[in-house]
Amino acid sequence: MQHLFRPARFMRDDIRNILVIRMNRTGDMICTIPLLKTLRREFPGACLTVLAEDTNANAIENAPYIDKVIVYKKNRGIFKNKHIKLRAMLKDAKFDLAIGVKGGFSSNLAIATFMSRARYRVGYVSDNYHPLNLLYNLPVQEVNKTGHQIEQCLNLLSSLGIRPDSFLKDISVKIPEKSRAAVQDFLHQSNVNRGIGKIIVLSISNSGPETTWPVENFIQLLKELKEYRIKVIITAVPADSDKAVRIAEASPDALYYKTPHIMDLAAIVEIADLFVCHDSGAMHIGAAAGGRILVLIGRGIAPEVWGPYGEGHKCLKKTHIKDITIPEVSNEIVTMLNIRSRENHQAH
Repeated sequence: MQHLFRPARFMRDDIRNILVIRMNRTGDMICTIPLLKTLRREFPGACLTVLAEDTNANAIENAPYIDKVIVYKKNRGIFKNKHIKLRAMLKDAKFDLAIGVKGGFSSNLAIATFMSRARYRVGYVSDNYHPLNLLYNLPVQEVNKTGHQIEQCLNLLSSLGIRPDSFLKDISVKIPEKSRAAVQDFLHQSNVNRGIGKIIVLSISNSGPETTWPVENFIQLLKELKEYRIKVIITAVPADSDKAVRIAEASPDALYYKTPHIMDLAAIVEIADLFVCHDSGAMHIGAAAGGRILVLIGRGIAPEVWGPYGEGHKCLKKTHIKDITIPEVSNEIVTMLNIRSRENHQAH
């Protein structure tokens, strides 16, 4: 048993089965996609399995670079133990390599990675001494805590001898044709011509009222934009559908589009000229769909770490979400859509 806690010397030829553990939410899984794609390229013959939660597994459904997804459903009740359940889920698996993915040290993740019983176990260790550091025999020190979450995840692969200049920094997701076809049907039935004017998608949902722009602000924003040839499509999580309908009904240029699955959201963002959202999972989905993103941030997250990945995005950040003004959002939308003036835009 003692050998399990000794540092290992990684041998690439030993790798037949790989486990990547990424828990938490959709955005966390989106930020793990480049790591998964890099692993697939580096180990084309290995079986690549992802241990996800039911809160983020949908981000990698049907991903061609993954062989298997194990979905952990959170326990209910105070007498159920997460680690016991994970141990039962992994007891018959045989992995050569397990990677606990997060931007920094996590005691729960260290335990979960150790429970895989993989020969090689990779993960970030605590800067200060922590006994669970020993559970990783290919430990990784954090080198850039201010780098984007995607870069921090990819850095874990350095312990496998993969050079940073060979990382695949591609976050794109595979959007099902069913979702794309539904969008086209919606546009056709709504008489929306993609060749005339601009299309923006507004996602109004977030995790709580303290991080969500008020409904009244979205309604007023539509009034600010009505003089431009902009078609606005409102989206929301199912729980916010009533609010989305209310906003859409406030303007003749707005429509509500249901997005029960995250790939439905990705499909509608894919056809938009601009995607406006909060600092939520929707933000990462939009970036993965190739959208250009305007993010409204009203809490202490760092956009350089957790903002939308890629070029051309913009973050409007205030201490409180309500401090972001309607003119600020309207002006940023006009600028990002490259609309010079009301008169010039209407002339076209």
